[in-house]
Amino acid sequence: MEKRKYSRVPFHAPVFVSSRGRTYAGEVENVCHGGMFIKTYGDFSAGEQVLVSVSFIEGSSNLSVTMPGRVARQTSDGVALHSPHIDTHSLIHLEYLMASNNDKRDQLMTDFVDYVTSQQDRRLL
Repeated sequence: MEKRKYSRVPFHAPVFVSSRGRTYAGEVENVCHGGMFIKTYGDFSAGEQVLVSVSFIEGSSNLSVTMPGRVARQTSDGVALHSPHIDTHSLIHLEYLMASNNDKRDQLMTDFVDYVTSQQDRRLL
């Protein structure tokens, strides 16, 4: 039986995971509210604190977002992480990035800008 509380969203982006003075390259495979799975190698332990840097590349532009996370589990092909910094609102932004090459791009960008503006007005960002 699936214990997962939130659905996984396929998402692929270059990523670096840093822990105990070492940095490992990998690729985000999927994200969900509060977590992500990263295809990478390395020796991680459940509960270990890590820093995750996700890169968003569009043409010659590169944006990197770094956030703390905690290892949920390690598998033979990667590591599952929890992070309170991956929330529903972050997923809206990720959806925009994933949809950047289809007909929903303008609407998703408008929705995201409206959200950020409302949060700034409420002084939450």
